[in-house]
Amino acid sequence: MEQKRRFVGFALVSLFTWLVYFISTAPTVVFWDVGEFLAVAANFGIPHPPGTPFMVMLGRFLGLLPLPLAPLYELLTGYPANNFVLKVTQISMLPGALSAGLLYLIALEVMDRWEGFRDLPWGIRHASAAAGALLGMFMATVWKNSIEAETYTPTFFTLVLIIWMGFKFWDLKDRPKGLAYLILMPYVFVLSAGIHLSIVPFLLGYIVLILLVQRELLLNLDTLAALGLGFAFLTSLYFPYEFTARLAVIHLLALGMAFFVLTRRTGDLFGWGTGLFLAGVLIQFLGRTHATVVLAGYAVLLAGYYLQTGFWRDWKGIALLMVILAFTPQFFLISRAYYLHFHPDAAWINEADPWNWKAFMDVLTRKQYGPTEFFPRRIPWTDQFRVLGLYLSWQFPRLLYLPLLLLALWGLVESYLRDRKTFLYVLSFTLIASVGMVFLLNLKDSPSSPVNPEHVRAGLTEVRDRDYFYAYFYSLLGLYWAFALAGLMELAWRHARGVLRRLVQFAGYAVAAGLVAGQLAMTWPYVHRLNNYIAEDYAYNLLISPSTGGVMFTNGDNDTFPLWFLQEAMGFRKDIIIANLSLLNTNWYVRQLKAWGAPISFTDEEIDSLPPAMLLGRDRVVFLRDLAIRDMIATSTGWRKTLKDTDFVVVKGVKIPKLYFSSMETFADSVLRGRTLSVPIYFSITSSPEVYRGLEPYFVMDGMVFALKTEPQPMVELPPYRLEAVDMEETHHHLHDAMDPEAFFAEYSNRVHPDSTVWRYRGIFDTRLFKDDTHLKLAVNYANVAVRLGFAHQFRGETEEALKMYLLARKFYTETQAELPERYLRQGEILAFQAAQLALQGGLFDEAIRIAQEALSEGGRPDFKLILARAYLGKEDTARALQILEGLRLEGTPPAEVVQILSEVYAARGDTGRAIQVLEQYLANPSRDPRMDALIRGLLENLRGGS
Repeated sequence: MEQKRRFVGFALVSLFTWLVYFISTAPTVVFWDVGEFLAVAANFGIPHPPGTPFMVMLGRFLGLLPLPLAPLYELLTGYPANNFVLKVTQISMLPGALSAGLLYLIALEVMDRWEGFRDLPWGIRHASAAAGALLGMFMATVWKNSIEAETYTPTFFTLVLIIWMGFKFWDLKDRPKGLAYLILMPYVFVLSAGIHLSIVPFLLGYIVLILLVQRELLLNLDTLAALGLGFAFLTSLYFPYEFTARLAVIHLLALGMAFFVLTRRTGDLFGWGTGLFLAGVLIQFLGRTHATVVLAGYAVLLAGYYLQTGFWRDWKGIALLMVILAFTPQFFLISRAYYLHFHPDAAWINEADPWNWKAFMDVLTRKQYGPTEFFPRRIPWTDQFRVLGLYLSWQFPRLLYLPLLLLALWGLVESYLRDRKTFLYVLSFTLIASVGMVFLLNLKDSPSSPVNPEHVRAGLTEVRDRDYFYAYFYSLLGLYWAFALAGLMELAWRHARGVLRRLVQFAGYAVAAGLVAGQLAMTWPYVHRLNNYIAEDYAYNLLISPSTGGVMFTNGDNDTFPLWFLQEAMGFRKDIIIANLSLLNTNWYVRQLKAWGAPISFTDEEIDSLPPAMLLGRDRVVFLRDLAIRDMIATSTGWRKTLKDTDFVVVKGVKIPKLYFSSMETFADSVLRGRTLSVPIYFSITSSPEVYRGLEPYFVMDGMVFALKTEPQPMVELPPYRLEAVDMEETHHHLHDAMDPEAFFAEYSNRVHPDSTVWRYRGIFDTRLFKDDTHLKLAVNYANVAVRLGFAHQFRGETEEALKMYLLARKFYTETQAELPERYLRQGEILAFQAAQLALQGGLFDEAIRIAQEALSEGGRPDFKLILARAYLGKEDTARALQILEGLRLEGTPPAEVVQILSEVYAARGDTGRAIQVLEQYLANPSRDPRMDALIRGLLENLRGGS
């Protein structure tokens, strides 16, 4: 009966978790790595190092399944969804749901070992285990990870699967079947490394399990042999990568351990198995530069060892073979990349191009990110733990933070007092997920909420918050909540009698359910992604900005990965070659861009020879990116064909035009004027100005791109600004069609415009949808487009049109979320002030009044009152203007401008005495601005002279 209860409980907990995940996931792509993973699931490409090969395979498999998830999603949520996205997102949702079920089972396994606990009503154990599991899987970061196509939740699933299998081994330790779990556990570890490498440190928990349960399984010669052969497999991978004397010594020491055991086990130094072993070693060293030969040599020596010793009959021997088998998905990287290297159009994502052994190992070891350094600490230890505490505090609603934290500590104590072995086993994984990760990751401070402000000034913050690295820790806390709830319910139940026992029991269930319901209800507004089409629409809007195909430079992950998704998964705008500026400093990427059709004149061999950076003089560096951009422009215009041999310099055997090293202004004037671009070139407005500075006179802004032209364009000059020319007709069309902006957004802010060349904004203005800083920054990009149009209209003297654009820009700053960061509200206020001033200057007094009153109702600064006064004066409503001005004067030290206008109004009304009094009172105020004294005294003298 108990097993049936557990099966039903597991099913219910898993199903409930999946359902909540499903109705809270986004209907389409979201930001960061998700777009990339969705794209490679569609084209079977290779994402960023370490390549996550098993993740790619799973995504590809799920994407091909005939699952009608979109109709179900729309039925449950009311929002249309992308079926392909929902299918691939099951790579996180399903493991997340199963993780909740496994946490539930693990909690019960621990309680089974608590003395006398099986005597309690079964509901206490199951309710507390279910509540702890659900709390663990609905931590804010865990929840977010589990509703997007990312690596962390599937990796956590393998972790809890391993912990659960450990308990199964524990139960069956005296039977042969128990060893099957010991064999499967390392297999799952290594297989999971093909999803995310963060699983590797948890191998320590596996060792702790064996030492706690049956240490004699480890303390023998076969363990030494398995370690030696396993380590030798790893060093074999390095042989053709970077063979050194030190590597050779380490490899021989590892094999020496196995050879020692071989001779001890058989007592035969000259057996044919021993001969095979030694022959394999010899093959490896003789063919050390060829991966195939080295791996073949390893297979030979391994076969010799197994045949000579019968190692396949020992569980460690089987486990070693399973580990090697689990590693084989990594070879997908090199096999797929080899094909893509020679067929680059088969998939436009082949990051790092690991087509040969060196490139493969570079990806596997994440060489482009540099070596992992544990010391020195990037910020002090104490601050790193404070960051962990900060990230932990984000997981709970504020109301539940302290109760759940205390409950977790109670569960830790409860676990310790009840059973030391299970306490140590679970604790080992918890410590690795928390303290261990702090040590291994060596992270810098949080960029959004730094624990030490000095780190911001010193540049010691991460590019983005890394709370997701500790997601395993947050989820494992669910076990301690389960232990605490069980302990507290038991305590209350044992002290109650008769009917009271039943009441206590149900009260415990209510508390457990209330905690879960509270966590769900209070976290939901911040994690759900209903109506979140923002990333897809942003990518769509960026892709339709160029009028024709060509090369478009993008800046980073968030203006690249969603575009890859649309191109690779949806087949949209494949005529545009995305050139990511962050990747453009790598030779392999430049080579791929050329293969995709980018106008690059260098041969593949020359591209491979180009250095990533060249120092010119003392302080000028020319990057590979700079050369690539200039070569694309020069090749597209045909300029390079006109050169003579004397026009080149040779760098590492590559002929590079001298002009590529000149200033961008000189380069542009020489290469662009009077020519045509055979391949259009665009820069997204998110591109860093550093990469194109000097090209601005040749830019025309069209939507969210700068289109490169071959003749200088009339720039928008509005001091102190001098900005790129704007294709006003096209940009207006993209932004709000031919409609009035206010009418357009009233109708189309949350649905798709029928014209496919008009931008989409679904979810941007939905204040029920929480938007993190990434979403808000993208809204700012739309605002910047509107501001540029406003400048252009103002430059042309079109005041009303400029006003509409400034107010539209303000809308993107201030109407995107219920609670906005101060900097967005402040920028919205600046735009409102700019619009109000412009309305005043253009004589649009009613509009100035409307803008100022609206700003003041939102807590705008007192300067808006001065605008109101000026507008009423413009309307000749002197009484209202005087009322406002006098109010400003009496609020404290009035600005000199207020005093000046007030005195002029009184003087115009013939009340010179009052005008003089106002000026004198200002000059008598010690808090006045002394820089304005000369002006005020001049006004005073004029009034006295006139009187």
